[in-house]
Amino acid sequence: MFTREFRAVLGAAGLVVVTFLATACGDACKKSKECAADGRCTTGEDKTCHVAKDADCVPSRACTEHGKCSAKNGVCVALKDASCQASDGCKSGGDCSAYQGSCVSQTKALHNICMLSCGAEGRCILQEGECVATERLYCTGSHDGPPLESSPCARFGLCQVEKGRCVAATDADCQGSQICKNAAQCRANGGACFAAEGDCKKSQACATHGRCGAIAGRCAALTNDDCKQASACKDDGACTAAHGVCMATTPEDCAPSTACKESKRCTVQDGTCVAAAPPADAPPAGVAGSPGKVRLGRGGAGSSR
Repeated sequence: MFTREFRAVLGAAGLVVVTFLATACGDACKKSKECAADGRCTTGEDKTCHVAKDADCVPSRACTEHGKCSAKNGVCVALKDASCQASDGCKSGGDCSAYQGSCVSQTKALHNICMLSCGAEGRCILQEGECVATERLYCTGSHDGPPLESSPCARFGLCQVEKGRCVAATDADCQGSQICKNAAQCRANGGACFAAEGDCKKSQACATHGRCGAIAGRCAALTNDDCKQASACKDDGACTAAHGVCMATTPEDCAPSTACKESKRCTVQDGTCVAAAPPADAPPAGVAGSPGKVRLGRGGAGSSR
């Protein structure tokens, strides 16, 4: 039998062998082509090589060439503009901004990524994968002059930059905007323009559409009296308040309206005054009610008598 000392020596040797094999497997991933190319430098429980941490990505070509220097869900991805800006792809191709895990070019990607938010909200610049407004220019369309008519400032009162967004910072921002003129949303609150009841009563929305009250910061039709005083009642029969708007709900709404008197739109359908449908057996418009007798003339053409 082995002595106790000899068994201890054998156990220590086995531990050395196991440690060596584990180290060898780990070193195999670190020395692999996958590690150099894609950052797959860590040996998993299934003995395959995968990405486990940022340190796996940083030395790889995925990072140095394409800015994919951060580990996420087992792969190397681009999450930071700084990683993209240090990459070969930025220097050679202008792919200097992180977006959805890859580095992209601001110039090439602006139309597809930020164009919609740029026109409506001034968020025109891609930063860390998000479209943001970085200066007043994107909110107003002008560095120092009056805002362009199509800008978020002129349309919605969003004239100042805060945390990457165009916002309405003061009542003055709102009061110069189209949304104040057209919808009485003239008060700044929480970065947007809202309507107060006093503004609604004096607005064109009240005179035209009966929206003389305010709900959740927007002008709304709250009473039948407001609707009946509006031009939409006189012109189109929209005389009853429902769901925040004026609409036609009965033939009595339509009857006094211009739409009924001049265009025969005296019947209610889906909140609007419309013309009554013709009877099912009525002949098509322009066709006589009873057929005439037809005879052939000398030229063969039909004529009635």
